[in-house]
Amino acid sequence: MQCKLNVSLMSDKIIWTMTTFQYLIDAALSALSQIIPISYAVVQDVDQNFLHWSNSPPELSLLVTIVGSLCFLAYFRFDWLGLFSASLKSIFRPQTLKADQRSLDQHTVIFLLIVCLPRFLLAKYAEPFMKEGEILTHPFVMAAGFFLVFFGFTFASLRNKRIKGLNHLKLADSFFISGAFLLSLHPAIPMVFTLWAAFALMNYHFETIYKYTSLIIGLHLFIQFFSLSHNTGFKSAFDTIGHLNSLAVIVVLFTIFWMTMEHLQKTLNDQTFKTFRWINFLCACFYIALYFLK
Repeated sequence: MQCKLNVSLMSDKIIWTMTTFQYLIDAALSALSQIIPISYAVVQDVDQNFLHWSNSPPELSLLVTIVGSLCFLAYFRFDWLGLFSASLKSIFRPQTLKADQRSLDQHTVIFLLIVCLPRFLLAKYAEPFMKEGEILTHPFVMAAGFFLVFFGFTFASLRNKRIKGLNHLKLADSFFISGAFLLSLHPAIPMVFTLWAAFALMNYHFETIYKYTSLIIGLHLFIQFFSLSHNTGFKSAFDTIGHLNSLAVIVVLFTIFWMTMEHLQKTLNDQTFKTFRWINFLCACFYIALYFLK
């Protein structure tokens, strides 16, 4: 009886350790998929088909969104303070929203809302359909999505003339970028890709692409955080994942979010697209191989 008890305790310890490892790996990859153009769908399919891990719980997504939101708010704090001030100014002095009287911050607030709100409103209804639809998640369809990212980056890089800087944000461009952002509802198409490619096609400079993409992703995470926290409370998240696990996950998430933002700020240029487009090409090959392996 004592021997069985020790084996049971040892088994529990092994399961707990692997679960902790899984949380950390999933949290790290989920954070990266929010900042760089690599879809998290690849990670999930590798987990399910090869590692036989279960899907990440919504509690983990809540931690990712709250840590990501705080990182984006802290990293771009001066920009967010300006946007918050512009929002208050627009509310209390609506006449300043006229085209000839609008400040750049007010212009940016309107730009961000036009880009983010349509996707947020559709996500609640479209994402479950996208994930559960057998045709839409077929390996060949997923591979086609990754090939689209590959060719999209290639075309956007060649098309971009880099003639618009940080002060040349055009409200008309927001409608095209918003439409491109809707493509990211499909699990094979990363949000960051739709924004990078759309801004590039509108001839924005890479410094501008990085800044405005980061603001859009930060606002998206902030909105998503409020949506998730309504359904999943903080106490539930810490109880489900575990207090020590949650602390470790938060540290890993903060480190990855912050270091990745630092890295992209220094290195994002026309050559960066080359790296990510080939990664997405390999992801497409992975799904083709997955179909035949099954």
